[in-house]
Amino acid sequence: MNQPIQHINPEGLFKSPAFSQIVTTQGNGKTIYIVQGEDLHRGFQASQKYLGGLKNPPAITGFFVAALTNPDFLVEIDAVAFLPEE
Repeated sequence: MNQPIQHINPEGLFKSPAFSQIVTTQGNGKTIYIVQGEDLHRGFQASQKYLGGLKNPPAITGFFVAALTNPDFLVEIDAVAFLPEE
């Protein structure tokens, strides 16, 4: 089955020739980037504030990186959000 994919770059966000700010499709998952040396458990706890009440929580991938987009950040979440099928 061919899944529709839409690339969205809202006004006011950085426009890059290398990536889209938002891509919509169908599925369920989300990645968490954590600065090397920070507590992985705390990173997952932070995401549970927003996802803990879901009946079917998404798959989560967590991994350590040397740095994030902003040096003041300790955790960066690459979220994948999906709209319900009609």
